[in-house]
Amino acid sequence: MESSTELELLRFILQQQGIEYVVCDRDWRIEAYSPGFPLLVGSQQSLLGRCPGEIFDEFEGVAAELEAVAQRAVAQFQIPHICHECSDGSLVYLTFTAVAAERGGLLLIITDTTQEVQLMQRLMQERNEVILLQQRLEAANGREGGAPDSAPRSEGTEKGIFRQDSQDYQD
Repeated sequence: MESSTELELLRFILQQQGIEYVVCDRDWRIEAYSPGFPLLVGSQQSLLGRCPGEIFDEFEGVAAELEAVAQRAVAQFQIPHICHECSDGSLVYLTFTAVAAERGGLLLIITDTTQEVQLMQRLMQERNEVILLQQRLEAANGREGGAPDSAPRSEGTEKGIFRQDSQDYQD
């Protein structure tokens, strides 16, 4: 396979996985980026020579962490699940991962984690609803027959053994 064909295949795979990249030099200036990166940031102009901190506010105040990555003191630095407004007004969640580049700069990997974040939000909402229903059920049971702790003890509870739904359980 030719190297240009391999490169196009790699770009296609990254695009399909919602991954963009930016290559920065030692001064943290952009020297290359993936074809979809300008669309992500809503820029029609070249982004070469700019710092990612000029494009994403999330990089303000993390120079020490990025320097540690560039010096290979740490393997990577990650800023997960940042809510970003695209140029079309849509909201996406991005995870930024900085790793050392071969020539002393940084490779910034930008992953679209919108589906993952939305799933986490849905799961958290469902968890909260279950907890709320459980609290309501416990409150209703407490009002009907007194506090749940005042229920008569069944044989064996003092040993940590109890009977429920015709099945034996032991602590």
